[in-house]
Amino acid sequence: MRSTSITSPLLIHSRLRPQQPAVICAEQPPISWQRLAFLVERRAQSLRSANLPPLRKFLLPATASLRTVIDILAIWQSGHTAVLVPPDFTERQFVQLRSHLDEVHALPENRSSSVEPEHLTPVWKLDRPATIVMTSGTTGIPKIVQHSLANHYYSALGVNRYYNLSPRHRWSLALPLYRIGGLAILIRCLIAGATLVIRDRAAEPELIEHLLRQSITHISLVPAQLQSLVDHSPPSCLEVLFVGGDRTPLTLRNMLLAEKWPLSLSYACTEMASTVAIASPSEPESYSILPFREFRIDSDGLLLLRGPTLAQGYWLEGELHPFSLTPDSFWISHDIARAVGARSFDILHRADRTIISGGEKIDPVEIERAIAQCGDFRRIRISAIAHPRFGQRPVCALDPFPADLQAFRQCLERILPKWKIPDEFHRFSDDDSFP
Repeated sequence: MRSTSITSPLLIHSRLRPQQPAVICAEQPPISWQRLAFLVERRAQSLRSANLPPLRKFLLPATASLRTVIDILAIWQSGHTAVLVPPDFTERQFVQLRSHLDEVHALPENRSSSVEPEHLTPVWKLDRPATIVMTSGTTGIPKIVQHSLANHYYSALGVNRYYNLSPRHRWSLALPLYRIGGLAILIRCLIAGATLVIRDRAAEPELIEHLLRQSITHISLVPAQLQSLVDHSPPSCLEVLFVGGDRTPLTLRNMLLAEKWPLSLSYACTEMASTVAIASPSEPESYSILPFREFRIDSDGLLLLRGPTLAQGYWLEGELHPFSLTPDSFWISHDIARAVGARSFDILHRADRTIISGGEKIDPVEIERAIAQCGDFRRIRISAIAHPRFGQRPVCALDPFPADLQAFRQCLERILPKWKIPDEFHRFSDDDSFP
């Protein structure tokens, strides 16, 4: 039976390693675990002094800063929920968000306090709501997902066990804290006692410079961020280059591997509190399920997931709606997958990306893989356009664009049936949208 509460990680680290750096950022010298615990508890006491009802939802524009880290942890420490939004969140977006939550409040200003570190909250209750984050939707308001402390705790615990994350490690915060990928980095460091390093983009405009200057051991990136690394060798300090968010283009992946970058490929989703499974670059089509997660593939090929990392549900029109689950408590993802042994799977494509053309299903990932065999492309994107006869037809954007389009098409014809080859090929525009 899993625990319903844990000793506060802040309390543990402030006692076991009080002077070891917990957070490194540009704002000031490294913040020790003892100092971080003090700052968080002082902020939490400020929230408690406002005599607010329990489980309040506080809107928090989440910047990459020490202040945001303290606010998130203090909200949890005082028994409330952090509603994490981008720092440029507009009034219109707030109105949309507010229409789906039962309440949301501005975070009270910090009040001075003389609390001492030994007065730290000793226990964290895992079953209570901790965060509300939005999925990275592209139209309208994205899905609004609520996680408990248990979801975050077990998500971090599984990744930490996989990498043996420890207090000697430094994980760079290169993803936004208002997305589950960035938030998960904070929690992994918090659980393991590792150092969270917040990049100073002004002082370290180049990612490689940041890795070297801060002796980074772990960094999480999305494929679009990898391009700046291809002309460099990895620093000797770096142990893990953790890549998620989308499939890494084959050419880019091979370029990084040729330079011996320590790539790890991840499969993740907001609903499962970030990372679900990890693949090595030598076996990119075999994602190994992490501890505290389970999967199976249903008769339609859909990937089903369950475990203590599964979030509490979606907020919609003022109510929290628990996820629709199968009779054996699996959540149904939108991804088509195939099992690779008992503990691994490969993602074939998203169910909602399937292109139906003349009654036939076209898998965009199959086209992307064929294209990768016909040239060195940094970016490949397959989309569908309406067609008067076939309903939908695939079109493609490429970067760089082939110098000889006819030869490129001939290469594709040797790999794919003609009806699966995109009707149109475009260059990526500056905003990456097409056609």
